[in-house]
Amino acid sequence: IFFRPPLLWFPWALMSHPCRMRLEELQHTAKAMSSGSFQKERLQADPVEAFIAAFSIADTGVVLSKPQQLREKLKNMRQLALEGNISFVVDFDHTISQYTCVETKGRGPTTHSIMEGSYTEDVRHKAKELQLKYYPKEIDPALSMDEKIYWMERWLREAHQLTIDAGITLQQLREAVVASGLVLRSQFEDFLHFAQQRKFSLLVFSAGIADIIEEIFKSRLTTAAHPEIFANKLKFDANGKVVGFHEPVHHVFNKRLSSYCQLNLNLENDAASRTQAADKQEWVIDTEGSVGLAQLETTEDKGVICIGDSLGDAEVVDVEVAECIRIGYLNTAVDERLGAFKEKFDIVLTGDRGFGPVLDLCYAACEFS
Repeated sequence: IFFRPPLLWFPWALMSHPCRMRLEELQHTAKAMSSGSFQKERLQADPVEAFIAAFSIADTGVVLSKPQQLREKLKNMRQLALEGNISFVVDFDHTISQYTCVETKGRGPTTHSIMEGSYTEDVRHKAKELQLKYYPKEIDPALSMDEKIYWMERWLREAHQLTIDAGITLQQLREAVVASGLVLRSQFEDFLHFAQQRKFSLLVFSAGIADIIEEIFKSRLTTAAHPEIFANKLKFDANGKVVGFHEPVHHVFNKRLSSYCQLNLNLENDAASRTQAADKQEWVIDTEGSVGLAQLETTEDKGVICIGDSLGDAEVVDVEVAECIRIGYLNTAVDERLGAFKEKFDIVLTGDRGFGPVLDLCYAACEFS
């Protein structure tokens, strides 16, 4: 059962959702905007203006970095949606998954930390030391992007070697997923349903562990069709024991859509490339009935909505597209990092928001009923 029928969602639901404001407040905000005031009829008839107005008011936990620029992007997206040319590229760890752990109220699990749940106490301690050493570098606003890439590469390589040395199995990983307590953000499945209904492509592009993401979707989602997953994929031996990772590895600052497009182009071109991709680049999980990007080789006619929780996620769409809206979940150190996030993302979500505001944007950009 999904959240509510599309015809009843937007903009009529604006006045009843807890994150929405009264009509009078929206109209008051609209008068202060550069576009001038608009009447109740226009508010109801124009979902783009309704979205901009609703989230231009402070204290909603939704920050519009450049409202006028976003307005134009939304209008462009609506035209692309009419042509069916909309794609979603979404990070997993602390984007699809919730940042705050329900039980401890601290930082929630990631796919790497779930895998660490299968480690011995000694190996788990070493993994924790790696996190304490490298995570502050990931979010340090004083470090350049080149410096961040260097440190993330080291973190990933060292963490992967721990996994190999631990000798864990696929069955242990499945048990770790069940015990992890990981929670998907509220309304993510509604968002997935939105993409499925309209046949919009959706790619989960993660620096996490593809095999664990797949197991999480199997255990947490009720819908049969899961998103396509493009992430670090494990190598198993005949007994199901982890013996390595497929190359190249992805971390938060080097995952790029161009690498995905190139892989699909290689697969399309010739049998030799298909064999090479199967041997060396087996990090695409395309489950039966998935709603992935399929054979995406060109993107010039696509409108892409990119969603993530790090500054690196804002750089994922590195290919030419018709339009791109970037949404960033700012999970921690909000005061220190908000300025940098506003520079990179069109919309910044704070306070461990669910996918409600994302759905609002989707209906503003893509719904015509």
